[in-house]
Amino acid sequence: MFIKEIASGGLLRNDDELTLKQMRQLFFTVFVIVTIVSCKEKTETIITEVPALSASSIYKADSVFSYIEKFGDKNAGIAASYLAQAEQGGELRLEKTIYCVKRAITLDPKLEHYKMLGKLLERSQNYDEMFRLYDFLTSMVYIKDKPDVHYIFGTPDENLLHEELVSEYLAKKQISSYSIYKAIDIQGFEMEHFKKSLQNEPRINIDTASFEWKNLMLQFLTPEQAKEYVKSQNIFSYLDKSILDSSNVFTIDEHKVGEFDYNAQNEYEYGDYMGEPGLASFYSNFLVEKVENPNGWYTFDFVHKIKLNNDISALVYAIDSSGTACPKNMRHVYYRLVTYNNLGEMVDNKVVATQSGEKLSTLKFVENRFVITNSKRNWKKQYNKRDYDNYVVNTELIGEESYEINSDGHIAKTSRDM
Repeated sequence: MFIKEIASGGLLRNDDELTLKQMRQLFFTVFVIVTIVSCKEKTETIITEVPALSASSIYKADSVFSYIEKFGDKNAGIAASYLAQAEQGGELRLEKTIYCVKRAITLDPKLEHYKMLGKLLERSQNYDEMFRLYDFLTSMVYIKDKPDVHYIFGTPDENLLHEELVSEYLAKKQISSYSIYKAIDIQGFEMEHFKKSLQNEPRINIDTASFEWKNLMLQFLTPEQAKEYVKSQNIFSYLDKSILDSSNVFTIDEHKVGEFDYNAQNEYEYGDYMGEPGLASFYSNFLVEKVENPNGWYTFDFVHKIKLNNDISALVYAIDSSGTACPKNMRHVYYRLVTYNNLGEMVDNKVVATQSGEKLSTLKFVENRFVITNSKRNWKKQYNKRDYDNYVVNTELIGEESYEINSDGHIAKTSRDM
C-alpha cells in the first residue's frame, strides 16, 4: 500500500521542496490516495477529501475552535506524517520544518503542536509570530455562538505565560503592562514572581544597569509604587503634552461616539509621543477606573484636553470594551470628562458620551458648559453583544442634560441653555 497526499498546489513527496506559496493559500483540501497493488499489478485508487484549516487561520480562535469541535483528532494520522517530515528537516531546512509543523496544526490543532511551532519560530528568530502564537495561547477569547469567553486550549500554565513575556520582549524590546496584568490575573502570582523569572531568563540579555532594563522593570511596580512614581516624574505634564486636540468647542456626535483609535494602546504600552519610553504606560493612572480599581485593565485613549483656567484643566478619554472585530455601530465605547488640578489630581468627572447596545449619548461642549443628549437605539433583533448580524432600525430621543464646570473644577447640573 502506498499513501501520497495531494494538496491544491500539487503532489507533495518527501523529497519535494515545500514552497511558501503553498503556505499562503487561504484554504486548501487534502486528498489521500490509497493505491493497492495486487499480484496481477492491478490498482485501485480511493480518493478521500480531508478538510483542514488554512495556514492563515491557525491563530484565529473561532476557526480553530470550530475545527476542533467538528473534527477532533480525526486527521491526527495525516498530521503525524507531517510531524515526521518535520523531524527530518533539521536546522539546515528550518523553513521546511516550520512548514510541516504548521501543516500538522491545520489538520490536528493541539497545544503540543503549537508549543513545537513556538520553539521553531524562536530558532528562526521570527519573534513577531512567536509572540503572536503565545498571545493566542494565553488569551481569553469570545467564540461565535458561545455565551462565555474561553481559552482555546484551557487555562495556560506558568510556563506558557513566561514564554509569552519572553517572546514579547524579543519582538518589541519591551513588555506591556497588559501582558503582565494578564499573567498575574490568570495564575494569581505576585508581580515579583514574574519579575524574578525574567531576571533569571538568559534570553533577555540586558545590562541590569542600563536604561532599557530600568524601563522594563517599571512595568513591575505595584499600584502603590506606580502612584508614587507618577507623582515624582510629573507624568501628568507628559500626558497633557501628548494630547493634540485642545479646542474649547467640540462635539462627540452619533458618528464619532463609536470611533476608537486601537493603535493608541500600543503607543501607551511601548513608548509615548514625547520620546520617553516607559512614561506613557503610566497614563492609565489618570483614569477614574484605574483609581477605583488599581488591578483592573482598560483599553483607553485620551482624545481631548481643555484648559479651563490657570488652576484647572479637563481631559476627555474613551474606554472601549467591544467584542473582537465587531462592526463600528456595535462597539461598546464611552467617553469620560475628568477635571484635574495642576498636580494632576482629579477634582471631578462625568461620563459624557456613550455607545453601548441600545444606549446612545452624545456630547456638545462649549467653553466650560456642555449638553449630553440621550437616545435609545432600536435594533432589528434583540441586541446581543456578539451577534454581529444585526442593525439599528431607528433612534428615539430620550432627553438632554446640561452641565457646567465651575472655576474650582467641579461639575454641576444646570438648567441654563448654552
